[in-house]
Amino acid sequence: MNTQRIALLGTLLLGISLLAAACVEEEEAEKVPTEATATATVEEAASPVAEPTATAVPPEVAGTPAPPSADSPIPPLPPAKEPPPPPPSQANCDPSYPTVCIPSPPPDLDCGEISFRRFPVLPPDPHGFDGDNDGIGCESG
Repeated sequence: MNTQRIALLGTLLLGISLLAAACVEEEEAEKVPTEATATATVEEAASPVAEPTATAVPPEVAGTPAPPSADSPIPPLPPAKEPPPPPPSQANCDPSYPTVCIPSPPPDLDCGEISFRRFPVLPPDPHGFDGDNDGIGCESG
């Protein structure tokens, strides 16, 4: 991540430098040279000035995230979602409970008599697992 920020900062600085240089060149082109400015220009050209260096990032790479380096931390994975329970495999499963296998009555079963909790319930709900008719069976106990 830091490498990406440094590359982006370098690109921005290069762009600003080029823009500033273009503005200076444009302003100087508009000026009429005099003997004083001509002398100053010759003196400036004779004095060594270190130019900033930057690596230009090609446009097709600029928006692409850099590959992770060996020293960059690996981001954590998002929390895993619980997979839905497998579909019922027994032939005597009641269709009112599509994600769990609960046999049709008789006998009439209560939530305390089964191991499933918070499962989808479709009408007619022959066992009455969805007491508040919200579509979820055995929400408590």
